Amino acid sequence: MKKLLVGALALLALTACNQDNKSEALQQEAMQFGSNIPALNLRMANNAFEANDAIGISMTGDATATNVEYKTTAGGATATFAPATTGLTFAEGQTVNFVSYYPYSASATTDLAIDLSNAQTDVLYSNNLTGIKTPKDATGANHVLQFTHKLALVSFTMAGLPAGTTIASAQLEGIVTTSSMKIADGTLTNGTKTATQQLQLAAGTFAPTIVIPATNSNAKLVITLSDGKSYSYTFANLALQSGKNHKFNVSLASNALTVDEINGQISDWDVVDGDDIIVNPDDNGGTEPEPNPNPEPAGENVYNVDLTQTARTLPLSDDFAKGGKDYDPFALPGWLNKALVGTRDFQKRSYGGVHYAQASAYKSTDPVNKCVLITPRLQMTAGSSYTVELTYSSGHTNGATLTVQQLDKDGALVKTLEVINDSTSPRGYGNQHYKKSYAIAGSAEAGYIAILYEASQEPLHTTTYQVEALTVK
Repeated sequence: MKKLLVGALALLALTACNQDNKSEALQQEAMQFGSNIPALNLRMANNAFEANDAIGISMTGDATATNVEYKTTAGGATATFAPATTGLTFAEGQTVNFVSYYPYSASATTDLAIDLSNAQTDVLYSNNLTGIKTPKDATGANHVLQFTHKLALVSFTMAGLPAGTTIASAQLEGIVTTSSMKIADGTLTNGTKTATQQLQLAAGTFAPTIVIPATNSNAKLVITLSDGKSYSYTFANLALQSGKNHKFNVSLASNALTVDEINGQISDWDVVDGDDIIVNPDDNGGTEPEPNPNPEPAGENVYNVDLTQTARTLPLSDDFAKGGKDYDPFALPGWLNKALVGTRDFQKRSYGGVHYAQASAYKSTDPVNKCVLITPRLQMTAGSSYTVELTYSSGHTNGATLTVQQLDKDGALVKTLEVINDSTSPRGYGNQHYKKSYAIAGSAEAGYIAILYEASQEPLHTTTYQVEALTVK
């Protein structure tokens, strides 16, 4: 079975004509399903399904069906799924629910077996369609199955390879590689044994790899170069979470391997935060980690915000026109504008009377750029509801992300509100003035809102984001 790596996949429920036969009161033709393809995937050629890709759909409620196979009738960026044999039908007046999964397995009547030991498979699951009474919704539109990733993703980038060398092989040793998913509710039950899983490579460098979401003690990353030398690093606790992308920057310098676990995001996978890890060479040309004498505690101040600030009362609605001179670093009283990786930070800019804080890695000489813009310390009450509103535009969109985060009174991450990966203006600036709104709950008597920009030169992800307003009320 081939792999599928996509974001929040939508299957549009298309229905054939319903013969008005009140005596039978049944749809006489089976339902069909369609799909629109997001931009990033591992498995599909040219961002499209291939003919005969298959999903399994089950129906519960007043009418039932188990693990009905649907296949694409033709490939393409917009594909149609039709029943492989007998399709789903239900009677007028009945109420039904649908669950669906990918990839289809004829034996998955109750559970789907998952084994990543020797093959890559992206497992997707949808259970959002409940209480369905008609083939289409109240507006006449097709029903939509919203899929989520059930497994985890690891993404490694490599820097500092000796001239003329490439990565010959890479693997994670001592990790969980098997699991099973319950079709009824999508829960995973992992295997108890660990094994070695090969990391995906493309043209001598890393490619994203799907892994089982599990907590792996003493998992080891082993990299072998084309010159025959090997390097390794042992994770004390490699926690891989369902639906999340774990991104690592791996650097080789002075015969030492550095593994930098950073905020990462590819396509629509969620973000995971991490730490810096340094590995020193051993006697045989490989590397093993030195013990960390000062492990960072939980609840760390992830961006080193000023915890001594007097918390400002809400609402927060600062005027970005007061953020300094154009082409200077953006600066407002109490706000933190900080370059985390590379030299780029948020710059004050204006155009057409609109003032904004701009983040861009266009023509950056740094392989990776990462910067953050954080509000002043804000007065909040634990459990109380607040609204965060963001206005932004984008330009030359090609994969860089803008992440909206809630931090607690100690500067620790409370919640990732959204990872924005805009793709609307690949050849210029849209000046879209997009407006986003997020409902949050106060975690303590104070907190912060952070806007994190992440970009890279390889692959080329340098989207420009223009933050025009950030309010909290």
